[in-house]
Amino acid sequence: MGARSRYVERIINNVPYTVLKKIFVIVIRALNKKGDHFVTYQERPKFSAAIQFNPLGLRYDDVAIVIQGPVVAEEGFTLETVKLYLKNFSGVTVIVSTWDDTAAHLLQELRDAGALIEANEKPLHGGFININFQIVSSNKGLKRAKQLGKKYAVKSRSDQRLYNPFFLSAFQLLASSNTNATLAATGLKGRLIVGSMSTLKYRPYGITDMLMLGYTDDLLLYWPSNLDDRQVEMKAGLNVLDYAKLEVTETYLLTSFLRRVGTAPDFTLAQTWEIYKDLFMVLDKASFNVFWYKYSIEKENRLDYFDDHVYKELSFFEWASLSNHPVVPEEYLNREIPPYTP
Repeated sequence: MGARSRYVERIINNVPYTVLKKIFVIVIRALNKKGDHFVTYQERPKFSAAIQFNPLGLRYDDVAIVIQGPVVAEEGFTLETVKLYLKNFSGVTVIVSTWDDTAAHLLQELRDAGALIEANEKPLHGGFININFQIVSSNKGLKRAKQLGKKYAVKSRSDQRLYNPFFLSAFQLLASSNTNATLAATGLKGRLIVGSMSTLKYRPYGITDMLMLGYTDDLLLYWPSNLDDRQVEMKAGLNVLDYAKLEVTETYLLTSFLRRVGTAPDFTLAQTWEIYKDLFMVLDKASFNVFWYKYSIEKENRLDYFDDHVYKELSFFEWASLSNHPVVPEEYLNREIPPYTP
């Protein structure tokens, strides 16, 4: 940030919120007049106390929401997320699976709010982009849910919040979604429900690792304690197929799962889309009203553009149409991966 930008920011920080909001709306209207895109904005309450909503007396005694990752203390983000879930979902169990070096007062605040705590020892080797941290905290949280006898579980992140007070109704889709031979052969009881955020249409095995819902046993099958201790070298100029064959992060999780259930990845889009269709159900991030308190938080849709770029996310309607897709564009795998700034 340059000196001029810092100067402008100092001025803006001294403007009252109500005045700043009016200026913001004026700027948006000006952008809509001058630009070739429509610009909108969305407000979400920071604190659970501002949300007055009772979801019709529904109860979720057989559901555990696992919030995994480091506790986000800024704006009380993880704490307020716990409060919101316990407020919206009567009977639900909220498990925060984090690290044993978390400040004691933060853990106590979460306990006082009603969360159960799993304070885990960090893995010695974080793995590529710290995937092992996510594996450990997810696995430990899901194991706690299993020990508590919870039939269903949600795996979510400590820096994300799902505002839709009915998102747990997604579990009703498990009973209504038809089974298939591929699903039955894996040992899964039902499909794994995932969000569209970071579920990539044109990357082999690019199912998101951010949000997953399903039977607790199924999530444990997907999130075992197997760590990725490889030293992976990321070279410049990789295409989509090159990157997929490195089997890192999300791709590592799905390809490892497939091998555990007896399916050998062939790194084609054709097989990938069949796996998406048979084993998963992709719901739009807007269905969850998800907010990600990280990176470019001012962007409502970070990867949505109006062309088929390599980071294109798979929407619900696209997922539903995979069975009828007349052409599988395998040539997309030869596209070079551009630098990605979230």
